[in-house]
Amino acid sequence: MRSVHLRLRTLGLIGMAVVMLLSIAACGAAESPSAPQQPAQPAVAAPAQPAVQGAQGSPSAPQQPAQPAAAAPAATVVPVPTPAFIQPGAIPRRAVPTPPAAMSMGPEGSLVIADEDIDFPARVPKKTGCTDHDNNIRWGVDEGAIFWSAEEVAYEPGLATAWEFSDDLLELTFDIRKGVQYHDGWGEVTGHDWKWAWETTMEQDSIFPIFLGRDHIDRIDVPDDYTVTMHLTKPNIFFLDTNIPSAGCGSVPFASQKRVQELGEEEAHTNLTGGTGPFKFTRFDSGDRATLEAVPGHWRNDSAYETVNIVEIPESATQVAALLVGEVDSAIVPVTQAARFEGSKVELRRQRGGGYQRLYAQGR
Repeated sequence: MRSVHLRLRTLGLIGMAVVMLLSIAACGAAESPSAPQQPAQPAVAAPAQPAVQGAQGSPSAPQQPAQPAAAAPAATVVPVPTPAFIQPGAIPRRAVPTPPAAMSMGPEGSLVIADEDIDFPARVPKKTGCTDHDNNIRWGVDEGAIFWSAEEVAYEPGLATAWEFSDDLLELTFDIRKGVQYHDGWGEVTGHDWKWAWETTMEQDSIFPIFLGRDHIDRIDVPDDYTVTMHLTKPNIFFLDTNIPSAGCGSVPFASQKRVQELGEEEAHTNLTGGTGPFKFTRFDSGDRATLEAVPGHWRNDSAYETVNIVEIPESATQVAALLVGEVDSAIVPVTQAARFEGSKVELRRQRGGGYQRLYAQGR
């Protein structure tokens, strides 16, 4: 039976924890919903309990029935919707205004995230370099088979719902999630698309950072639309870690073969359609920002935000300053910058989970 949740055998050093910084100053203080309760506080100090229980003749007794009526609407708390998983892992909290009647359940508002490098969002796997591939995954536009967990040292299902090695470690088989659609009408995700993406990234003119793929994949079989089996040239315990998770530079994302064939490689490379994640590109300005739009009804989650703006800020110190003044809502900065947020309204979050460091011998 295939395991949906494989534990990692950690190699080398566990990666440094990352501090997630979210600015709540720009969104309004969390205490604001309780403001209407303040005028009622002095009345609470009056001898309210006897009046509620039917005490006789107290001058304050006529005032007591008003207390429960005033407290009832003030006690209503509007839950803040949890946004879709925006890699890497931020779960922002914003004050949500109380609507006069029914609350809209759709995404609304905009989240602004600082990133050190907004590289071109290349949309053809074989033409995708390390930074732009990593951005497409982290921003939630593209997806791979599995994810690093943000909560523990483990893998989580992505577009693969289960995976397992054969007993001889020469075959790695994935079950592909059914019903996932490519953005902008390019059809359903299938194992045939993933096989095609892998094979093109292993071509000699590919710039995709495939790492061990060319040397260790003998062939890829797709017995049906939702099953992919990779046949390895020899047993390799590192293959799953270095080539499959949706993180870093080596994991091949799912991409629509139909889209590239119909548009042609050159046009498909610059065309912003065709992702599978909870967000899709609507605009890209080189060296400035990328704008994303939430995809409703996504299998991972429904976003609380209608748009996400990724703003390029290369220096971590400048990102910290932008957080402190409320120009951005979220950023990843070194732990050495954490002290700058003491006494501020910026929430610090440490991302749990694991990673590893690797040393590659390159023949020198």
